[in-house]
Formats: sequence, C-alpha cells, structure tokens
Amino acid sequence: MMLRVDLHVHTRVSPDGITRPERVVARAKRMGLDAIAITDHDRCAAYAHLVAMGLADPSGRSVDGLLVIPGVEVSCQQGHLLVLGASYDSARKPTARDAVARAHDLGALAVAAHPMDLSRSGMGAAVMDGLPLDAVEGWNSKTLSRGANLRAIAYADQRGLPIVAGSDAHFAGTLGRAHTLVDASELTTASVLGAIAAGRTQIVPGQHRPSELARYWAQGWLTRPWLLDVTARGIAARLTPRPRAMRPATAPFANATA
Repeated sequence: MMLRVDLHVHTRVSPDGITRPERVVARAKRMGLDAIAITDHDRCAAYAHLVAMGLADPSGRSVDGLLVIPGVEVSCQQGHLLVLGASYDSARKPTARDAVARAHDLGALAVAAHPMDLSRSGMGAAVMDGLPLDAVEGWNSKTLSRGANLRAIAYADQRGLPIVAGSDAHFAGTLGRAHTLVDASELTTASVLGAIAAGRTQIVPGQHRPSELARYWAQGWLTRPWLLDVTARGIAARLTPRPRAMRPATAPFANATA
C-alpha cells in the first residue's frame, strides 16, 4: 500500500515549536496523512505525551488510522540528524558518527536532515561521505533554497541512498507540506521504516510560504511556547499544597488506644 508520511514534524516540545502534540495529531488526521514522525529537537516528551493520551502506540501500530512514529532530530556537532524509530533525549551536541551509531544500536534509521541547507545546520556532503546513513532528506519544505533541496536529491542518487521528504513543520499549518510516499505492506512502524530502508519511497515536494515563515518567527521563535509551558508547570507546582507529614503517635496516645 502507498502511504502518505510526513517524516519531519515538530511540536512545542521543541524550543522553536508552537503546536501541542495532540493538535499535531488532529491536524494530520484531517489532512489524510497516514503517518507522521515526531522529531523534536533533542527531546522525546511529545511522543511520551501522545502515548499517555492514547494517541500513539509504542508497539508500533496505528491509532484511529494514524501511525505516530517515534523520532528525534539530533543537534550534532556537524549538523542535524533525524533518528526515525526511536525516541530519546539526546546528549548535548554528540558527533554525527556517535548519533548514527546510537540510532543503529536502537534499531532506528539515521537520516541526514536538510543536508545541503548549510544556513540551517545541514551536514553537507563532506560530513555525509563519512557516515553510514540510511537515507537522505531530499526535500525539506522549510528550506528556502530550491537548489539546496535539489543538491540533496543529487547527493542521495550519487550514493544510492533512499530519498525522503518532510515538512519540518514547527506549527500545524505547515504539516505535510512536503511528505513522502512510502510503499509499505502495512501501517506499522516496522513496515514503514523497512520500506524506507529498502528505498520504496517517492517524495512529494512543497514549500513554506513567506507569510507562514513570518508567523513562525513571530509566534514561535520569539514567544517560545515550550518555555511558557515550563513556567506554567512550575507555578502550578508551587501553588499545589503539599501533604502534611504525619507525626508519630506519642506513647500515651498509643497506650490509650491499646
């Protein structure tokens, strides 16, 4: 079956994301996507939140027709790497080689993110040449340079690596703008990732509009919704009364109840 999959999706768990994880899932369903990969920057709380809400299944099956794939976008020393199929909090600035090795240790795919967009922490060809990558993000809809995306596709073709596409959505309105058609046998994480590794993919290009990027900068980067969430939780914790400690019974009280 041919599945519509957005393999590069952020929530407000990312420092520069806007939309709550559950709203991302709702938007994906309305758009008719079959699967999304949650790839927040170096953090995994969004996927855990979706599992707790019953919107994602850690066994790798879809929920109400949508498959949520665990992932993370690792901020490596040499550029960004998508890890697809595992969800974890990344160490601070690992080397790209260490990040790829960890992905493989966890049974996940290692995919170079927007690799030729050097203004947005793309790895570039020289770094990728030395890495055992599983795929290349050939089209990223948040990359402004069409040429950078075309160079990523050409690099993947040269190395014979599978090519995928992702929206790199940091708010729900751009979800699925670019995505990947994956020829998988079933709607499960194992089947989708296996099909990607085998190269059974087609990319669907798309581009963020200037007005959307302006909204992102104004609403996301400047206000940092994740920081507001952390602040709200901290205030709520301080306002919640703590349970009073129970004092042990005195000897006379114990005798009286005997």
